[in-house]
Amino acid sequence: MTFGLLIILISTLGCAEDVETVSKVSSTIANQGVIDEYNVYSSQYKIRVDAFNDAVNNWNVKLTAYNDYIKLTNDMSYFKRTSSTTQNEISLKASEVRSAGRDVQVQCSVFETHINDMLAFMEENKDSLMNYDSQMYMQQKSFLVEQKTRCESIDRTVDNVINELE
Repeated sequence: MTFGLLIILISTLGCAEDVETVSKVSSTIANQGVIDEYNVYSSQYKIRVDAFNDAVNNWNVKLTAYNDYIKLTNDMSYFKRTSSTTQNEISLKASEVRSAGRDVQVQCSVFETHINDMLAFMEENKDSLMNYDSQMYMQQKSFLVEQKTRCESIDRTVDNVINELE
């Protein structure tokens, strides 16, 4: 509770005719607490989505390098393509893709957990958030569901690629 709102609340408590004002101030204070907590979730979301996107970008770089090397080996002679040096390089690049993929899966799990927590918070505080900004509430909820679906889709794709490389 901020000091200014506390003064307003205390100064209105003595007036019987201002019961409605006290109720509105109390509601505003409660809503502000919900909004503040929502803003914390939002700032944490930014951190989580950045980490997830960085992991996906890193995985894409590793996967592209692997695919490019496989294309290169297809143009090699049989002797060079089957040499231990080439096979070790393929194995190393596959290992890098699997490692980056596992990082994507970890970041996806953390990101998805945060989305679920945020959606649960929004549902629990639906009235306060709708009173604050109903359009923002609906858009944010829809956006979070889309991001969760995106995360799940990427996770499945990564899992399929990792399984093929093992």
